Formats: sequence, C-alpha cells, structure tokens
Amino acid sequence: MENNAMIKIVTVQQPVDGTPGDKIELETVGKFSVRDGKFYIKYDETELTGFKNTSTMVKISSDNVLLSRFGDVESRMEFELGQKKLCNYNTPYGSIPVATELFELTNNLDKSGGNAKFSYNLDFNNEKFAVNTLDISVKTKG
Repeated sequence: MENNAMIKIVTVQQPVDGTPGDKIELETVGKFSVRDGKFYIKYDETELTGFKNTSTMVKISSDNVLLSRFGDVESRMEFELGQKKLCNYNTPYGSIPVATELFELTNNLDKSGGNAKFSYNLDFNNEKFAVNTLDISVKTKG
C-alpha cells in the first residue's frame, strides 16, 4: 500500500517528578486503513523523534491501542483501558521492562481520517515514571 495520508503526531511526556515535560511534533506522510472496525496508522519516524530508521504502526479500536515499532528501535506496547500491561521496550542499548496503563482514549477516526488521542501511565521498576499523551491526526489524500 502506498502512502495515502498526512499524519500529525503530537507526543507529550510529563515526568511525575515535576520536571518539565517533553513535547515532540511530527508531521509526515504515511499509510491509513480500516479493517474489522480497527484503524491502522503506519509512518516512518525521524531523527527528531529519536527513532531514526524506525517505522511505527498504531492500531486503534474502541478500548485499546497497539503501538509497534520496527527497525533500529523495536517494541510492542499494548494499551487497554483500565488495565496494566507489561511489555519490553527494546532500544539499541538493550531491552527495558515497562508497564503501561491506559486511562484515556478518544477515537474520532473514520474511513477518511480524523483524530485519536490516548493518555497512559508509564511505569518503570514498578514505579510510575511518566504520563504520556499521543494525539494523532490523519488526513487522507484525495
């Protein structure tokens, strides 16, 4: 499938220790599709996001999200409303065990694009490390 959408991702990571958070915005072309009531968004990361040579696929349904990365950085993070999910975050320096807990999911996507936003707690070493929010906008071509 060729690139068929303009995708904008705004990621905010707010550490729980009160230090200033990070905000990263990426606007890129990518792929968008709908299958069995689930929305698939695929795009290539850049050096700006810290994931150079990596592709990201986000699958969104009514109550869960799957975020997978392939390339220099590989990871598979699952998010389900109200559930803590354990996963490994693979980096060039090794694998880091983390836990995610999705507490907000807004899905206003349809077959022509739209917006989805989700927020989750990120735990490291059994302690809440940060609150992350991803806001994804999709505009299909044509």
